[in-house]
Amino acid sequence: MVPDGEVYIMTLCLKGNLLWFAFSQNNSGGFFIQNDSVDHYVMVQAPSAAEAVEKANEIFSDYSEYCECCGERWSTYFIDDSDGSELPMIYGEPVTHAEKGMFREFAILHLWDGRVAKARLTEGDDLNVAEWVTGGGDSIPVFNETTKYITGFRGE
Repeated sequence: MVPDGEVYIMTLCLKGNLLWFAFSQNNSGGFFIQNDSVDHYVMVQAPSAAEAVEKANEIFSDYSEYCECCGERWSTYFIDDSDGSELPMIYGEPVTHAEKGMFREFAILHLWDGRVAKARLTEGDDLNVAEWVTGGGDSIPVFNETTKYITGFRGE
């Protein structure tokens, strides 16, 4: 739930009711693809699961190798509207609170308006930081140090 009085990355570009949908990458072929479009976790903002899956499939189209042993790199088959959340989440935890792990260093956030942000996950109580990959101009996403949520965009 979004606390009153806070402005979050996902509400700054609202054009209706948008939700975040999370997609996790399988290490198909024994490796992960990590770049400015995809990483172990990809968060897609959309008004519905169907539109999130459509957008995700477009994002994943160049990064979707299949391995006979490991299977598909991305699974978009079992996503429905109940999987959407007001905040971008990794296993029920807001991306801003998610801790770095063995395969958990970055999350890529694809906003509905086309901007893309890359959040670096940290260890312990360190503050997670984010930067724009595309569409942010000179601004950067800013995390609120108290709530650890993205609260605005420096430079805008």
